[in-house]
Amino acid sequence: MAGTTILNSLDSESNIAESIEYWRGVWRYVDVTATYLHEGGHVQSRRDGVAAQLWATRAFFNDKLTLAVGAGPYLSIT
Repeated sequence: MAGTTILNSLDSESNIAESIEYWRGVWRYVDVTATYLHEGGHVQSRRDGVAAQLWATRAFFNDKLTLAVGAGPYLSIT
C-alpha cells in the first residue's frame, strides 16, 4: 500500500508512506497478518514499525465478499 502522511503542525508537511503486508488464512474463519509500515521521512515525524494481527473472517456470495475484524500489537521505532 502507499499513501501520504501529513504532520499535524502549522505547516502540515506531507510525505509518502508505504507498507507491505503478508496475509494468511490459518483456519476456516481465522486469518493472520504481518505488516511493515514506513510512515514518512521527516525528522520530526519519521516512524517505522511492524504489526501482527489476528482476524476473524467470514466470506459471503461465493467468496466474492469477505467481512473481517482484527486486532493485534503495533511496535514503532521513531
